[in-house]
Amino acid sequence: MRAVEGAKFGSKNKEDAQTEAARLLDEVDNSSGDLAMRYLVTGSADYERAFTKLLRHGSDVMCTPEERQALVRSQLLGTDANGGYAVPFQLDRRSC
Repeated sequence: MRAVEGAKFGSKNKEDAQTEAARLLDEVDNSSGDLAMRYLVTGSADYERAFTKLLRHGSDVMCTPEERQALVRSQLLGTDANGGYAVPFQLDRRSC
């Protein structure tokens, strides 16, 4: 919930997004807390900055060491067949 409470949700109504994210944590997340971990990793400030730089520059060349570490942590969550990075949970319609 720490990641959800501090998140920025863009044009979404923050309260509605937080409510839905909390519901998913309570009702959908597994006993290992995989969804909670995704929220923590992809909702961190370092990850958000790194993800923005990836989109802007096409690589992690402009990322700080902390941002690169956040990208590495996100890959531990699992990636697609192309080895991409997880979308920040605030942007993922399935997460909130």
